[in-house]
Amino acid sequence: MVDEDAYCPDIMKQLSAVQGQLERANRLVLRNHLETCVAAAMAAGRTEEIVEELMQALRFDRITTGPDRTPAARRS
Repeated sequence: MVDEDAYCPDIMKQLSAVQGQLERANRLVLRNHLETCVAAAMAAGRTEEIVEELMQALRFDRITTGPDRTPAARRS
């Protein structure tokens, strides 16, 4: 679209749609991880380890962290 000199708001709409789909895919992966890996780790008594792993993983979730909660924004 950019190469074709499409109207900027049209490009922005398309980008927003793609971002939404990626966020939904990320949520599906997270749900699967919680239902399988996290559940198994907790059943095995590795609660502290899996909680730390989740906290690290959630840093990459835009909905959870928000646009101004990224590590770089916190340092500012």
